This record gives sequence, C-alpha cells and structure tokens, in this order.
Amino acid sequence: MYLNSIHAPIDCWGVGTNLVTAKGESNLSGVYKMISIQQNGKFIPKMKISNNIDKATLPSQKGVVRIYSNNQMIFDLIFLKEEEEEIKKILNLKKQFTIFHPTQDNTFKEIKTYDSFEFLIHTIFENGNILQPDELKLENIRVNVQNDLKKIDHTYKRLINPHIYKVSITEKLKNLKNTLAKANNII
Repeated sequence: MYLNSIHAPIDCWGVGTNLVTAKGESNLSGVYKMISIQQNGKFIPKMKISNNIDKATLPSQKGVVRIYSNNQMIFDLIFLKEEEEEIKKILNLKKQFTIFHPTQDNTFKEIKTYDSFEFLIHTIFENGNILQPDELKLENIRVNVQNDLKKIDHTYKRLINPHIYKVSITEKLKNLKNTLAKANNII
C-alpha cells in the first residue's frame, strides 16, 4: 500500500497473472534475434538460420528509409547501416536506384522518380540520456501517427483485397544475406 501512501495516480487495482498477458505465456516474454556480434571492436554480421530462406533474418546493423511520391508512402527501403551516407547522397540528388525483394533474389525494380524521403530510425537514448525528449511525448506520437496514416493510400487500408505495402532491401544487404545463407547451406 506504499503507492497509496504517496498518492500515486492509480485508477484501479487488479490481482492475478492473466490481466495483461496471454494465458500460458511468460509475463515478460520477448524475442531476441541476433544481427551481429562485436569482436575486437568490430561488428561481425550474423543472421537467424532457417531451412526456409523466407524465415531467415536480415543480418547486420540496418537503417530504414521511407520513400514518398505525391505526399504518399510508396515503399520502405532497408539498408546496411554502413550504406547510410551513400543512400542519403543518392536520395538528396534524386538519383535513380535499384531495390530488391527481401526474399526473392530475381525480383527487383528500378526507382526513377520520387518526391521525398524520411529516415525512420533515430537515436533517442544514448548513454542513459534522452536525446530527443519531444519524440517520447504521447501527444507528439499520436499526431505523428495520424499524419502518417494520411500518407498511406486507401488501397492499403481497405478491408477487402488490401494492397501489401512494399518493403525492399538494397543490393548490398541482399548480397550479404545470400553470402551468409550460402555459408550455412540454406540456399
């Protein structure tokens, strides 16, 4: 009853283990998938191995950029973190580039036109310090989500036969994934 004594803002109390967790699951379950290990100050790419290449993870540290046309999201591109500056340069100069399907090697597309882009992964905490406190404010998160929903074409949001939003990878990430997969005899 310590929380009551300090007038903690609690609306209701609940007792039990099935209040907010799935019955039969650990109360604090989670999944961790290794993407790299650090050896002698250098990151070595790793990936989850599966007999099905579709279930294998993408290796190494990555970034994600969202591409827009006519203020609408058209696809997300996952790239190796080491490619970030090169990707920024290509996008800032509005250069043509090639994207690849994450699991189908022979499926690729040349991107010739786009209006804008947004990098989606940002450092918010570093060494225990909040770098971008405004991004953590619930009201700002709500407004950002509402604005983002307006940028998704209705064909992705419809209930019957919705389009699938495209997520692609760079050639360098595709090649790294395939190299690690071949080394582990999964392709």
